Amino acid sequence: DELATALLTFASGFRAEVVCATRHAVGTRTVVYGEEGRLVLPDPWLPRGERQGLETEFELQREGSAPEVRVLRSEIATYASEAEWVLDSLPAVEPVWPAMSWADTLGNMRVMQAWREALG
Repeated sequence: DELATALLTFASGFRAEVVCATRHAVGTRTVVYGEEGRLVLPDPWLPRGERQGLETEFELQREGSAPEVRVLRSEIATYASEAEWVLDSLPAVEPVWPAMSWADTLGNMRVMQAWREALG
């Protein structure tokens, strides 16, 4: 429960390495690698900027080029948009938000259960 890591491989071939911890500072940085470079999100969970919760940034690092910082702005706070998607989906059999389907959610739960079982 204090520290766990996993390497996830999806049917598409996409792979992800995840780490979570309760007593260790493992950070929150996210790096997405692609064929021509990578995206670096310093803290994808906590938007920052002058308008807390309405702005975040990431860095685009292309091979052979200087890093580019990109800023994303929203009209509503991050968690407010998630709450709206949930609210819009409640009467539906299948969620209407673009991020995840019910099958995706159940798949995530199965992965977490297998991860817990593998840890013993």
